[in-house]
Amino acid sequence: GCGLTSLDFQVMQFPEFFTPNNDGYNDVWRVDGPTEQKFQILKIEIFNRYGKPLSSLFQDQLSWDGTYKGQALPSDDYWFLVEFRNGKSYTGHFTLKR
Repeated sequence: GCGLTSLDFQVMQFPEFFTPNNDGYNDVWRVDGPTEQKFQILKIEIFNRYGKPLSSLFQDQLSWDGTYKGQALPSDDYWFLVEFRNGKSYTGHFTLKR
């Protein structure tokens, strides 16, 4: 007797780890989700544990290969800041495993 209510929503996923060892699995850190959701991303900044900016990702390239200036970075935890077109932001972290 209470009725039903439904709500559709889309989820954007930010991987918790990646393994850039060229084995064809998890070789890049890549944002996953519906295309219309990814279009809402203005920019993603990736930082090391000390806050040093390592990479800026934009609409046309929302993935990172674990390098800085062409050099492979070590296994460690890294942080990211996502800036959305509506002015909101999201922060998180992930692990690079070699």
